[in-house]
Amino acid sequence: MDSQIIQICLEMLDARGYTNVKQSTECITALNTKSQKVYLSIIDHPKLNIDIIKYYYTFFKDNGYVHGILVYRNAITSSVKKILEMSYDIKIELFLNS
Repeated sequence: MDSQIIQICLEMLDARGYTNVKQSTECITALNTKSQKVYLSIIDHPKLNIDIIKYYYTFFKDNGYVHGILVYRNAITSSVKKILEMSYDIKIELFLNS
């Protein structure tokens, strides 16, 4: 993961008041202000597509994450937008890494 992007993400989590922030080579995890699990990942694929979103949605659900933050590189497909509109039980935020 790019160190500048990681630093920005860590600052964002800190500004939101998230605690127990842990960083690995694949992700950053934390607890939100309600002590719920948060997972942040920087996606290194050219396009954020439905298969990637389905993978992360299942991963979040199976591992007890209530909030996912995905940083992507280029574009997202319209199917991804539809999936996100229908995911009521898990909050998924997307940020463009420009």
